[in-house]
Order: sequence, then structure tokens, then C-alpha cells
Amino acid sequence: LIVGVGMCGRGSLELAIVRYGFVNGVISSEIYSSIVILTLLSIVITPILFGRLMQKSDVYFYDVSVP
Repeated sequence: LIVGVGMCGRGSLELAIVRYGFVNGVISSEIYSSIVILTLLSIVITPILFGRLMQKSDVYFYDVSVP
């Protein structure tokens, strides 16, 4: 579940594809606005959900940077 939430895109590709479809008349304004709203909601909700899932999990990150 954590990996799936972490892989949720930021929405730039979705918005570009939807905009292209809207400009070329492939999708209606209702569908365009629905997809834009859902994309924006997922952009806002994903970091919050990811943070809460990480707090509840037993996954730890270690600093492996080379000095």
C-alpha cells in the first residue's frame, strides 16, 4: 500500500493529456473539469496519506550517502 501511494503521480502528465484532448475536441468540458478536479485532489491528498502510512509502518530509511 505504501509503494502504491508513493507512486501516485503528481498529475502533470494527466493534465497535459486531458488538455490536449479538450483542445482537440475529443473530450467535453464536463469530463475535462472532472479530471482536472480529481487530479488536483490526488495531488493534495497523496502526501498526507503517504505520511500517515509511513508513521504507522515499520519501514525505516537509512542514510547511505558517502561522505
